[in-house]
Parts: sequence; C-alpha cells; structure tokens
Amino acid sequence: MRAFETGSEVFTEVLDHSSTIGEPAESFTSCLDPMAKKTSAQNPHSAASLVSDLRRSDSAKKVGGLGRKGRETRAALMAATRRLLSVSSPMSLSASAITAEAKTSPATFYVYFENVEDVLWALCEAISEDASTLFPTDQFLRIDAALEDDALAFVRGYAEIWSQHGPLLLYRNMEADRGNRRFNQLFLRNALPILEALTERVVELAPPGQRITRGDANAEAVVFYAAIDRVAAALHLYPEDSLMPDVLLRAQARVLVRMLRRQ
Repeated sequence: MRAFETGSEVFTEVLDHSSTIGEPAESFTSCLDPMAKKTSAQNPHSAASLVSDLRRSDSAKKVGGLGRKGRETRAALMAATRRLLSVSSPMSLSASAITAEAKTSPATFYVYFENVEDVLWALCEAISEDASTLFPTDQFLRIDAALEDDALAFVRGYAEIWSQHGPLLLYRNMEADRGNRRFNQLFLRNALPILEALTERVVELAPPGQRITRGDANAEAVVFYAAIDRVAAALHLYPEDSLMPDVLLRAQARVLVRMLRRQ
C-alpha cells in the first residue's frame, strides 16, 4: 500500500469531492484541477505537482527527436534489458551488461538513457499500454447480467499483465515503496485510468436508494486496485506458497461484483 500512501494527497483531495449521481459528471483527473491550482504555488511537492507530473512522460532521454535508427537502437537496448531480467535481478544490472547483450558499445547506452534506472523506468512505462485492454468496450462492467463474467475477465486480465511483466512491476513497486518519487508517479499514472473506469462504474451502477458520492466510489476503487495489485505480486513471488491462483481470482471477481452492485 505504500505507493498509494506516498501519493495519498492526491486521493485524499479527490475523496473530498462529493459529486453524486444526478450531479454534473467530472472525470477523475478533472476533479484534481481545482486542487492543483490552489496548492501548486504553496508546495512544489504537493498533490498538485504530482498530478501535473502524472500527465507527462518522465523519461530523461526523450524519444520524440530520435530518427528511425535511433529508435531502433533504443528499442534494442530495452529489449536486451528485458532479456537480462529473465535471469538477473534488476538491482544487479549494469549498462555494460545491457550493451553487451544488445551487441553495441557502452557509450551508446548513455545516448539514450541516463542510467540503468532510466531504462527500467522506460520499460515500466511501456507496461501502461497493456492496461488499455482491461476495458475492451464501453459497456464492459456496466451490464448487470454480464457482471460476473466481466469481473472475472478483468481480474484475469490484470493477473496476465503481472504474468508477462512481473520482474518489472516488482521493481516499480519496490522503488515506489522506497520513496522514489519518479516511480511513485509512474505507479499512480498507471493506476489512474483503471481507477477512473472503476469509479465511473461504481457511481453509475449504484441502485436507487443507494447513491454513492464520487469520492466514496473512488476510495473503493483505490482499495480494490491496491488489493489486486498486491495479490498479483504475491502470486508472482510465491506461486507455490499461495492458494490456487484461480481461487483468488474468483474471490477478487466476487468482491468487484459486490462493490458494483452495492451488496
């Protein structure tokens, strides 16, 4: 949970926003804008500056100005890093090992990345694209009759992201837990689209007589996301010591359905 705790100002401010069903709809990020204007001048490390940072790329070496060969070389260095992660801890990686795996010179590495942390950050950032597949259609997790199937597909999809990128996600979480602001921002930016989608659905699906504020819906989404992320990490780290993965995934799906139906 520490990655959420480090950025708790963001979510605490959002919880104070109390729009409900029937009131003007606002996106998750737009709820943060008034808070950003109010606090940014007071504290450069406030929730406001964090939210601003979440909306832009933080890669030290920008990709936009690279030509075709430069993009290919950068991609080759990232691919080499991924291959090394299958046999080495990210803490033991070095620029020389990465360039040797990529069959290029050590000096080339620093044309594209500041250090090993930078290439690991870039790889972690790329994972965020996978989250877009978790909500395949606008009606996903919005139709009551399909909630059980959709919820199970959602948690299995999130577990699959961990299955494909476990070492990188563990490194991201570790750095965020250690207080590395850059990785904490990345963790939160990866979470925001999922939190926004879940928050919208919790608010929309609340039955008559059980209205829920957007702030409370967001709080539930944060708790649920933190839970599935930590369970996925535990399953990746200790597969033989955990309950059968399918048992846990089905339990997560049931929790999500109950959250959406206000049961």
